[in-house]
Amino acid sequence: MYLIGVTLRVARDNVRAHLPDALDLAASGTVIPERVVSHVLDWEQLPDALPEKHLKPVFVRDTAPPQTAR
Repeated sequence: MYLIGVTLRVARDNVRAHLPDALDLAASGTVIPERVVSHVLDWEQLPDALPEKHLKPVFVRDTAPPQTAR
């Protein structure tokens, strides 16, 4: 790759500015997140599930829905 001029850049994405628009699209039904995410798994399952062949797993720390303040 060096000889043909390929450059690989690795960095963390900064998506915070795009989150409201993405959430609006998901809420409206325009974009269906289930078509992209193959599995939603608990964070504790990560060591066992990561070597398995999942298309696009998402690991979450808490699978319970957030509680709303009253």
